[in-house]
Amino acid sequence: PYYGVSGFRIDNGDPYKPRMPLTVTRLDAANQPIAQWIVAEGSGSGTNTFGIMPWMRHFTAVAGGRYRVEFRDGTTTTPSPLQELKLTLSNMQTTDDRLILALPFGGSGTVGAYLTTRENYRDSAPGAAERRDLTPVMSFTALVATDNSFWHDTASQQVWVNVQGGVPIWNWSSGPLDPLSDQALYRETILRIYRP
Repeated sequence: PYYGVSGFRIDNGDPYKPRMPLTVTRLDAANQPIAQWIVAEGSGSGTNTFGIMPWMRHFTAVAGGRYRVEFRDGTTTTPSPLQELKLTLSNMQTTDDRLILALPFGGSGTVGAYLTTRENYRDSAPGAAERRDLTPVMSFTALVATDNSFWHDTASQQVWVNVQGGVPIWNWSSGPLDPLSDQALYRETILRIYRP
């Protein structure tokens, strides 16, 4: 399967129209580049979007893949998040769906990370059924060996995450969830990295 990675939000930026540049590098098992996808910043030229919907910042990931995400293109660099980075993963239906991401995150203080299917992701309390807290680890080797974990690589100003799908869907209604609803079909899961 393929997974969608979208909905980037940096440090309380616009939640619906992100315009930061995006460079996504697919990595092999030795973390060497395989391929790269670049979306130019969306505030000015509209190079990649022809001036239409310049906030379209997303990519598709393969199951079990590794990706490094950077908020830069050939000419523009957006500062790394210092307080919060949020993104949305879609189509990660079960715990067999796995992905490793390296995401920019500045500073050296304590960070936390979790997955949730609740749209108002900040309202998802620790221990809630629709929330999965990621386990902090101390090295990349430990990250690869530990499902649903994260490693804050302060030397490289990145947070690596090793995530699985299958986070229970948050059902806001009291009735049964429609199996043909977008909520069930796409199973959008939010990843939040933040400073507590």
